[in-house]
Amino acid sequence: MRFNPRIWTPIAQVLAAVNVAAVYFAARVTEPVHALAHAALGAACMLWAERLRARATRALYETEMAQAELMPGEMDHVHNELAELQERLDFAERMLAQRRDTDRVPRNG
Repeated sequence: MRFNPRIWTPIAQVLAAVNVAAVYFAARVTEPVHALAHAALGAACMLWAERLRARATRALYETEMAQAELMPGEMDHVHNELAELQERLDFAERMLAQRRDTDRVPRNG
């Protein structure tokens, strides 16, 4: 079963904190085995939280790398579209300039 690190990392951190706090209360009433069990659970939850955090970081890094691999192809596509738009703009400017020139020339007649 895969745990979603975004959900389970805070849960593991809270469980670790609760168990570490429980060590104090169990030791206060002189129950060393009980305190030891909470210390072990707290350590296990801390390790689990760290593992989940590392998994989330690794997944984020892999996602960014996958996006970076797609970028050159996408950039070529955007470059081609930009070149096409520039050609259309140049054409429209030439058409407007020709129209202005024909409007300025007085007609004989």
